[in-house]
Amino acid sequence: MTIYYLNNVYLLFFPAHTSHVLQPLDLGCFSSLKTTYRRLLGEHTALTDTTKVDKANFLEFYAKAREVGLREENVRSGWKATGLYPKSVAKPLMSRWVTEPRRLATPPPIISNISTPKRGSDIIRLFAKKNSSPASRISIRKTATALDKVAMQITMRDREIEHLRAQLAQAKPPKRRKVVQDPNERFTSLAQILAQANQEPQQRVRKAKEVDSESEESEEEVAPARRSVRERRPTKRYLERDSSAVEESD
Repeated sequence: MTIYYLNNVYLLFFPAHTSHVLQPLDLGCFSSLKTTYRRLLGEHTALTDTTKVDKANFLEFYAKAREVGLREENVRSGWKATGLYPKSVAKPLMSRWVTEPRRLATPPPIISNISTPKRGSDIIRLFAKKNSSPASRISIRKTATALDKVAMQITMRDREIEHLRAQLAQAKPPKRRKVVQDPNERFTSLAQILAQANQEPQQRVRKAKEVDSESEESEEEVAPARRSVRERRPTKRYLERDSSAVEESD
């Protein structure tokens, strides 16, 4: 620093985080240099059909971009844009990176009673105050038409589903009710089952008699059990009991 001061060289430092506003290279030279380098890189990619750039191509593209970016008019425009020379305090203060966006005096009203749109007219009514441009009005109308089509399709499908459900209910056989058994009987008779099925009494009695006759015939047809042919002899205990009984009688 002493050597600089003795040789009439004064060092000036930018404030922290202000190089994007006060740096002449950022505002003048680097932008044109980047634009030229990207254009050369795009041409190289289109010709070679690859995005890889070796060192030789990088140096070639950067040298050409440097000749364009570091020209005298770009250097002058960078100093002028920062307001350092010619001196202008208003330019850095009015930069879009420094000024704060203007806030509205009153915040927009919060709409809390927004209901879910069910028809296209609901969407048009909802965005009635925001369709300032022709493009937005066309988009809102197309959205409303699409919503109406979807709502119509859903309605038709719901009706078709209800019709199919009604046909399915008719095609299904009715469910049988559970037969309540008489607690005084061991088994439920056929007459009780038919009585609870809401049939005529004569049919119930007739069917019950037929069932009883069939059961009797089946019992008669059953062959008697086969008995053993072997001669059985009385045991000693039975002989003693018979002899004692005879003596008592005498």
